[in-house]
Amino acid sequence: MRRTKAPPSNSSNLRAQTRLGEIRTRIDELDSQIASMLNERLQLAGELTEVKAQLGMAIKDRSREEQVLDRVSKVGETEQMRNAIRNTYERLFELSRQIQQDNSIDPLVTTYFPQVTIFGVGLIGGALARLIKRRLPDTKIIGVDNEEVLAEAMEQELIDKAIVDPKAALQRSSLIILAASPSQNMELLKNIAPFLSRRKLVIDVTSTKGMISKLAEELNLKGADFIGGHPLFGSERSGLKAALDLSVEGSTFCVVPGAKSSEISVRRLIRWLTTLSFRVEVAGALEHDAILARTSHLIQLVAVLIGSQITKDLSDAELARFAKLSGPGLRQFSRLMKSPPALWQEILEQNRGDIVAALSELQSGIDDLIISIRQNHQNDARLEQLFSAASRLPAALDS
Repeated sequence: MRRTKAPPSNSSNLRAQTRLGEIRTRIDELDSQIASMLNERLQLAGELTEVKAQLGMAIKDRSREEQVLDRVSKVGETEQMRNAIRNTYERLFELSRQIQQDNSIDPLVTTYFPQVTIFGVGLIGGALARLIKRRLPDTKIIGVDNEEVLAEAMEQELIDKAIVDPKAALQRSSLIILAASPSQNMELLKNIAPFLSRRKLVIDVTSTKGMISKLAEELNLKGADFIGGHPLFGSERSGLKAALDLSVEGSTFCVVPGAKSSEISVRRLIRWLTTLSFRVEVAGALEHDAILARTSHLIQLVAVLIGSQITKDLSDAELARFAKLSGPGLRQFSRLMKSPPALWQEILEQNRGDIVAALSELQSGIDDLIISIRQNHQNDARLEQLFSAASRLPAALDS
């Protein structure tokens, strides 16, 4: 005969009800404390938005999250508790990142360029695609390149769709980024011009602006806008793989308006770039090329010239000896010595006049320094003048 369990006594029920009330009261107290602390923690997470943008940091910092998870999970007294705490904090991180994402995005900006086409998913194009995905994840990105590069970009989830045909790639995209080499960008602009239309914006990332800006003025862009662009980041390496290691957040992006740059498109582009964490500077094409000839192109050529002068007529063994006796200045310059010569040949062709002028100014300065060193009595004063003038640059670069 099956025995039935005796119902709990009234006294047992009373004790259980009392204990239930006590536990719930304590939980309510803890909930109030936890909610207050969660509110403060999420507010602090929101304040991180601007700080991270200033430092060029990504919203998601997995190494930092792992440190927190390791620390807080140790509070759990059992494996079950430790896993529960870890899972709770994983969800908290998601909410914190969402708050930071919402704080960093102007809702209006997301409507400017809902679909972007990038011609050339290499170093610069790949880095821009990765940044767009991080900062504006709802943006659809169309990549145009050779099949091998596009396959890699799709695998890395940098683009949403790979297209080889330029005409098809332009459909429904409000922003077109020309991110190939300088000469290729010129050809691309010519080739896509017949398929453009009003309310489309074309920008390029060429490090010289005069020739492509002039070309844009001459072409019939079917009512589309063209704005020159130059993101001031890069690497001595090239290709999509190099883009994956390139940190670009917080970099400067130079916007170069021209005759076919409407005011509204310029404003929208600047706001969009700012949302991507760029510090935006605006310059004319002539000003841009004159400045970059001295601050970028000249530095590259001087680095290569120094490298070629040092290695001239040296065997590998002799060069190794030189390398062992080199200082940090040469090592910093050596990165530029590995840059692809084909790219720089194109830059030289497109900014020949300003680069020659910059080299001539440098040559004049070297000649003056040689004379000063030979005339020993003038050497001290000349060196003091040079170091004094040069010392103004580091402060400007850090500002």
